[in-house]
Amino acid sequence: MTRKISQENKVRFDNLMHLDCVACGSQAQQVHHIIGHGDSGMAQKADDELTIPLCAFCHNDLHSKGHETWEAKFNRTQYQMLEETDALLSILEQIS
Repeated sequence: MTRKISQENKVRFDNLMHLDCVACGSQAQQVHHIIGHGDSGMAQKADDELTIPLCAFCHNDLHSKGHETWEAKFNRTQYQMLEETDALLSILEQIS
């Protein structure tokens, strides 16, 4: 079954692609749904609001190494990165 993406979340995804990778700072290329913190499950993605911008390398690295190892590498959780992302999106909204 294909999930429907609301217009609001399409806007969020488009805006995420204007940000840098929240993990390493390079150009974001992909939208990542947070994993491993009880907001997703087997074959289920987290809500579209629980998304952060990642480059392809960081996104692949996260899924191949697991969220705990990956978060330790960057010394912050995906939820902390989500807070950073939402703050940046809020600033973008204010200036546009």
